[in-house]
Amino acid sequence: MFGVPWHLLFLIMVQVSIGSDIANSIDTNRRLKGIPSIGTNEGNKFCFSFLQNNEENTINILSIYIGTQEHENVEYSIKSKISGVARNGIVKPGQIKKEFYQYTSYSNFETDLSFNPPRVKGMVPFNSVSNTGIIVETVDSSHKISVMGFSDGAETSDGFTAVPMVNMSKNISIDYQYSVFTAGGKESSIAAITMCDDFDTENVTIDATLISQRSFLPYNGSSLPFQSHYTYVITSSDDIISSINVVATQPIGFMTGHECGQISIDQVGCDHLIEQVPPSYTWGYNFLTAPFHTNNFGYILKLLPGKDFGTNFKIFCTVNTTVTVNTTVENFVRTDRLVANRGIFNITTQSYCTIQSNKPLAVMQYANSNSVIDVGDPAMVWIPAVSQYLNKYLITNDVSIRSQSFTSNGIYVTVLPHCFNASAILDETPTVHGLAAIAGLKKVCSKRIVPCICTCS
Repeated sequence: MFGVPWHLLFLIMVQVSIGSDIANSIDTNRRLKGIPSIGTNEGNKFCFSFLQNNEENTINILSIYIGTQEHENVEYSIKSKISGVARNGIVKPGQIKKEFYQYTSYSNFETDLSFNPPRVKGMVPFNSVSNTGIIVETVDSSHKISVMGFSDGAETSDGFTAVPMVNMSKNISIDYQYSVFTAGGKESSIAAITMCDDFDTENVTIDATLISQRSFLPYNGSSLPFQSHYTYVITSSDDIISSINVVATQPIGFMTGHECGQISIDQVGCDHLIEQVPPSYTWGYNFLTAPFHTNNFGYILKLLPGKDFGTNFKIFCTVNTTVTVNTTVENFVRTDRLVANRGIFNITTQSYCTIQSNKPLAVMQYANSNSVIDVGDPAMVWIPAVSQYLNKYLITNDVSIRSQSFTSNGIYVTVLPHCFNASAILDETPTVHGLAAIAGLKKVCSKRIVPCICTCS
């Protein structure tokens, strides 16, 4: 549980990916097939919740990072029904504003705003139903921000990129689906539905054909009454949780992860894992993955179809010129989610992979644990579709706030063919020109804890 902070490293990597290509493995006519711009992770309103960290007997630092690329100051508000969470602030152009809180599940832990960071009781959902939903929004709805959340324990930490909310009335269909990904471990997997809009009640339905005994409450396969900021949590000790399918008629936040997952379960090292899953109508057709920085233990890819019929895809992986995976999967359905070489792929080498599908997919990438508690914590990262890549990103390269054991962090930049002459600008300093595609550029953003902007021009 020590060493490189994978939760920061690869989360950053995914968000700054400008693209990569493996020769002849992607249909160029479908490479940039468009999907909604929600994939940019910028918006004016976000809803989410944190998840329980494994370290119940220590105080965790919870943080909300808010960044903007607007050309003027942006006012934002953080809303919550938990006392001590709500705040108002201003983020400057190119700045990342950081809001910190202390939390623990100690029974005698009480809210005390005189501490630095302030202590907040009940900020993380622990029981089946709570009021722990958090809204972050801009005061002026025309302004855009991006939001990240971090749960930082003494030895287990992870972060997630918040998904912007959308106005459902502007979509063709009012129904949209979320599905759960869990990591390789079978202990303390978590999923949470958060109702964060400012309505009194809404409805969220659970597809009961995909789950059995364990479920969000009440278990009847019909509607769940939601109030603003309500969070429903389900925990499980086996992989059944990965099959939950949720259909909502209003925007929700859907969180998934592990209190402390092991990948795979026969490894020693575990880490807190958390991601927010975007709605299925934003899932994509083409994906690129690269190996984790300094980790030579291989990685795992888990896929889920947006439609439960007619999904065909190809996964193609190489190390330099050596093909390591070349598999075509036909009629991929949700029940294949844990079937080897259909829904789950164990990449045993430091391969670069492409995934091409005829229908939308979701892809999650997992870093394998080390066999000892050392460099190489497990990680869980949501992979964006190629069509969601942008040419400018505002990110942070913070290391763990609490632990001094994390030794390095950095950024991967991968480049699509049309961007071979790209340049990267880190901390306003030009670094590299003509970025190589397969090489998988590894670049430490800065030794300073400051934002950096990467551009592809």
